[in-house]
Amino acid sequence: MLGLLSHRQRSEAEIRARLAQRVYELDVLEEIMRRLDTAGLIDDEGFARAWVEQRRESKLLGTAALRRELEDKGVAAPDIDTVLAETAPYDSEKERCQILARERLAKELRKSGGAENLDRGAALRRIGGALARRGYSENLTLFVLNRELDAAGVTWS
Repeated sequence: MLGLLSHRQRSEAEIRARLAQRVYELDVLEEIMRRLDTAGLIDDEGFARAWVEQRRESKLLGTAALRRELEDKGVAAPDIDTVLAETAPYDSEKERCQILARERLAKELRKSGGAENLDRGAALRRIGGALARRGYSENLTLFVLNRELDAAGVTWS
């Protein structure tokens, strides 16, 4: 079990699920969980904080995507709310969205042969969809994407 925890922090639900695959008696499982908790090896809020930090840096995920991932990991809503409230200032979310929008727009401009050949509506749909899948809100996505398209000189056809 400690090998599982040596690679990265895990949520209580992840640990419990892994233990349930190996321990068939409920009272034994609960005793192991109690001991792990007493040893400070179970900390969903700490896990969520580390997960959010890592995923924001490596994948540039938005708040909605992070919330979904933490829910999938079995982290309780109050812990998710606490961590996201601490670590989700709007400016950094906007900056991550801008970085992704610029990267995607650059690809679209290369594929189309330049701003004069890029259909603005199609770019809004394609890039906006990609940003939405990364967890950025529709309002933020449209704001950032329209500014980036204007700056690149992409007009409505």
